[in-house]
Amino acid sequence: MTYSDFTERIQSLDFPTYEADFPKSKANPVVVYQKGIDRSITSDGVIVFPQAEIIIHLVTERKDVASQPKLEKWLKANDFLFKMSDRYWDRENNFYITEYRFFIQ
Repeated sequence: MTYSDFTERIQSLDFPTYEADFPKSKANPVVVYQKGIDRSITSDGVIVFPQAEIIIHLVTERKDVASQPKLEKWLKANDFLFKMSDRYWDRENNFYITEYRFFIQ
């Protein structure tokens, strides 16, 4: 799966989605996604095993125990081997972020 395939697929979520930019409005919940580290393996300058990290942020007004299972169910249904990597309160923007990471090939 390429990153562009992933961006098309994530549009099927029940949440508004944004690529690499946190929303300025308070519409909750929203999903922000971006490409992370490229861990592709190359040989003689040719990619032989493509692998890119995907980072997803679930942005909510407060810790949202209803939205997390919905997003995780979607991730599982799409066969993404994800890990919830972090949860924190963003004081500057006044919202709660739950972060997920996984790789696509």
